[in-house]
Amino acid sequence: RTRSRSRSRSRSRSQSRIKPPKRSVAARTSKYASRNISGGNISGGQTAFFSPFRQLLAAVAVTLLSSFLVESYLPPITFYFASTPFFFALTSKMIKADASSSESSAALLYKRLVTSLCWTLNASLQMRLVSSCLGLVFRPQFSLACYSPLYFMLSRPSREVRYGPLGRLSMHAMYDAPLLVAGYLCRLSGVRLFPPFFSVMSPRILQGSLPYPQDVPLMSSLGVTLVVNMTLEYPGPLSSYARHGIEQLRLPCVDTEAVSASALRAGAAAISEHLRRRPSGKVFVHCKGGIARASTMTLAHYVLNEGEVDVEGRARAMKERRHVVFEGVAELKVIKELVEEVKKRRKVV
Repeated sequence: RTRSRSRSRSRSRSQSRIKPPKRSVAARTSKYASRNISGGNISGGQTAFFSPFRQLLAAVAVTLLSSFLVESYLPPITFYFASTPFFFALTSKMIKADASSSESSAALLYKRLVTSLCWTLNASLQMRLVSSCLGLVFRPQFSLACYSPLYFMLSRPSREVRYGPLGRLSMHAMYDAPLLVAGYLCRLSGVRLFPPFFSVMSPRILQGSLPYPQDVPLMSSLGVTLVVNMTLEYPGPLSSYARHGIEQLRLPCVDTEAVSASALRAGAAAISEHLRRRPSGKVFVHCKGGIARASTMTLAHYVLNEGEVDVEGRARAMKERRHVVFEGVAELKVIKELVEEVKKRRKVV
């Protein structure tokens, strides 16, 4: 008995000395990645269109090098050759195939080419204007301006940090403008830059991407009577809405920034009032891609109008219905504040 006891003690001691196995790199970084996603950092999540800083710097270095190499050989089109790395750095991560419609590889390539051409052409025109105003000679090195929106996005710790004046100008001039043109050109060609167009989130709430004039008849046939436009950059096809008896509430918000509490309250109040006034009507909530801003508004509707407090669970359910939904909106400070308001309201009642 004494021997067996001593053996069991030695075994327990040896087991206590055994070190736990090391976690894999993926396991060690998963917590950090989830924190970035929930915080809205563009290094992870559905709005992670852009390369991390090291990939961005590599693309910038190649762009700068190519601009010097081809400057003396191809002056007229140097800008586009120098911007080629930007095409690979951005469009391969940002422009995805439409899984809902089995989009062909040719259509996907077309979308990426159109986006890249619109982006570089826009940057070229913008920098030509700036250089002429400042009295500078237009150089292919100005193609680095294409990267300015990515820099400002990556330089913020989360989407709750607002852009400064220069960052906001860069977003409007170098990000929103080319994407709007590329989206319209793609739509004219029968493809959609940011699919899917709409997803049914609940019987009377639809969420989607930018609606163009040719999309309005479909929206009307679906029973849409109110559009909540969360974009600052796109006014919407107002004349087409008027012809089909569709109202629009525009709550302008900068892309990749968190929506303000005032905008969410105004949107939720308008949705509630419209659904009460139009019992058979439906609401279409959209931003540019139906990813973050629209998801924030839809989630705020569930919180303020339906009393939802499990926002993480609701965000997961939204993502099941629309696969591009950014679940990190459930972790935004403004959403947490709205949940606390609902909880306090319940306690008072």
